[in-house]
Amino acid sequence: MHRSISCRYSIEVVTDENHRATNVILREKQDYIDESKTLYGTYLIETNRNDLESEEIWRLYVTLAKVEGAVHVYMSPDDFEIALSKTKRSI
Repeated sequence: MHRSISCRYSIEVVTDENHRATNVILREKQDYIDESKTLYGTYLIETNRNDLESEEIWRLYVTLAKVEGAVHVYMSPDDFEIALSKTKRSI
């Protein structure tokens, strides 16, 4: 399980008298359940751009999503990752 997801769950391995696994129980942690209820239907966009209003940040996010979607049509996933890493280094 990816670490950004695994921190949300507790995993319990149930064993028999010979210490062999008989069941695995995966439970979502209550604090994450409570937090997800408060954020349901909400976007959280992190930025260091203190000079922009929230509406402009949202427009930039939507524009970026459209551009990335268009690029994926013309590039393989590997080509896209290479181009993205080069762009990040130049910023």
